[in-house]
Amino acid sequence: MSKQSKQDDSKKRTQLTLERVYYGALAFLFALIIVFNITSSLGTLPGFCGICHGSSHRAWKNSNHASVACNVCHSGSSFFGTLSGRITLTKMIPAQVTSFYRRPVTTTVPNSTCLLCHAYVGTQVIQNEELRVSHKEIIEAKYDCGDCHSTTAHGTAAVRQNFAELGKCLACHNNATASGKCETCHVKEGGFERLARVNGYWQISHGKNWRKTHGMGDITTCQTCHSKLYCSRCHNIELPHSNAWLTTHGRQVTRSKAAAASCKQCHKGALCDSCHKMKMPHPRDFLPKHSKIVKRDGADACYNCHFKQACTKCHKYHTHRGIPQEKLKLLRKEVGLD
Repeated sequence: MSKQSKQDDSKKRTQLTLERVYYGALAFLFALIIVFNITSSLGTLPGFCGICHGSSHRAWKNSNHASVACNVCHSGSSFFGTLSGRITLTKMIPAQVTSFYRRPVTTTVPNSTCLLCHAYVGTQVIQNEELRVSHKEIIEAKYDCGDCHSTTAHGTAAVRQNFAELGKCLACHNNATASGKCETCHVKEGGFERLARVNGYWQISHGKNWRKTHGMGDITTCQTCHSKLYCSRCHNIELPHSNAWLTTHGRQVTRSKAAAASCKQCHKGALCDSCHKMKMPHPRDFLPKHSKIVKRDGADACYNCHFKQACTKCHKYHTHRGIPQEKLKLLRKEVGLD
């Protein structure tokens, strides 16, 4: 066989390989389009979703949203929402077959989707036998419907169990942003039996074991219902801490043994060290040893509590051993050690 013939054969094989790759890719693309269209069409049928999401599907069938298809809430009605939903659905099939996906499976429903049917919620005060709620301000504050109503369509099958509970309300109903009076939202006294079953932070922190659990909530909301002195009856210190607490707590803690002991009711000793970078409060022998500590670790940690002038106050007067106690007391007072 001549050299020319060999080159022609090689070109033919190369061309044949390229054609096979081309038509193979084209066939794969067509197959992908067919699968995409089939799954997209089936995705509008709640029964198809129920094949994999059985518990969520059963809960949905028994909910007030049983007449609303899955894709209405989870994809939306916009073009891009629908397209995104169909792409997500197409990816679910290989994920389910291979079991390669992130767990737990969660999703969110945007407020705009909820308001397609519940637009009145954003304009009216909603009231039942127990509560009255204006959602307009809640929506304007950028809260999601799912922050309080995540179980609406799927009940206990929903991974995120978010309810409308008092702890969330107090973030705004603090007598500053909004009224903290009970009657603002609660229609009548004593009608809280059903609401009490909502096991939110506030209900837990105010339950039977409140002495052990009350600190787990947002303590900045305590003064909505309790006076400033209420917490100090047990804690022997102002709670919640004031805005100036970081700059004043040192003197308050060192002046009162009861206040120092009360810190450990809420905080572990390591908390002080994480900020001060050394054992706090200073041990009695700290003053004669502090120069070695500064040489070793630097003075930055000192400035968490002391002004830079505090160093010069002492070192300027050259505090040798034998300095009169009256002078030493005066210096210590000037730099905030006493």
